[in-house]
Amino acid sequence: MNKNICIKQLLPFFFLLLFMAACDSGPASWVAVESPTEESLRCVWGLSGSDIFAVGGAGTIIHYDGSAWSAMDSGADVTLYRAWGPSADNVYVVGGDYSSGEGLMLHYDGSAWSTVPGMENYGMLAYVWGTSADDIFVIGTVEGLILHYDGSSWTSMESGTSQALSGIWGTSGTDVFVAGFGGTILHYDGTAWTDMDSGTTMNLNTIWGSSNTDIYAAGGDFASGNGILLHYDGTAWSEVESFSSILFGVWGTSANDVFAVGGNLILGTPLILHFDGSTWTEMKSDTQNWISAVWGTSPADVYAVGGGGLILKYAGM
Repeated sequence: MNKNICIKQLLPFFFLLLFMAACDSGPASWVAVESPTEESLRCVWGLSGSDIFAVGGAGTIIHYDGSAWSAMDSGADVTLYRAWGPSADNVYVVGGDYSSGEGLMLHYDGSAWSTVPGMENYGMLAYVWGTSADDIFVIGTVEGLILHYDGSSWTSMESGTSQALSGIWGTSGTDVFVAGFGGTILHYDGTAWTDMDSGTTMNLNTIWGSSNTDIYAAGGDFASGNGILLHYDGTAWSEVESFSSILFGVWGTSANDVFAVGGNLILGTPLILHFDGSTWTEMKSDTQNWISAVWGTSPADVYAVGGGGLILKYAGM
């Protein structure tokens, strides 16, 4: 057979393969942006698109001003887990030291970070969240710790559990949900915390909702590496899906625009999921690192952070 004829006959197949490869490796939905740190980041949160904080290992706090990320001097050298605040000059960060078991809370007044005294006595602090400057909740990993700030002092609340708590979210100060290890989910009605039936014994790392009838809790099992995603419809919790990677963060702009992130810690591989109101789909990302948290200002302005100082940005479809 004429060699030239064979080549001409095969050319369409070569072009088809190239086209398929290009489609498969098309541009990532999430793109990595320049990060000022190589420390693993555990949280991203902000007040606006030009006032965003991310925190992580070795006391790392970085800030985005709308044009670039830069490192801030935290004065701490322990792992920081979460950030939240009611205003630009009133931001809190919590964390702690695993080796000593001491907790840490930092406060930012718009100029500098300082240590909040007395918080080291409560053990590792995992999450801070609130509704205003005088209604703030902090949860921890020791004996079901829940603290509340009323604008003048911090007091310990009776949680009814000894499990480590790791996520908190609510619609108001009298409608608050907490997630924790062993499948723990608690609800606060303004008077007391009560236990909810999650239907799982897996550790839950995070919780977020668009309303009190549309809430997600996510986590997984560190031994197997498997992840889980739960949904609350206002009546009961049910499993949405299970995954081969642990989920660490959930956040969204509405009931029809929700992101869940995580990864396989052993392999270091990432997982980003998106819910459009009907189905969950996996998204491409410009990284091979695990992802710990997600937050944004709109469907077209979303950030995710993770291992090795990773910062990803999503600008919509």
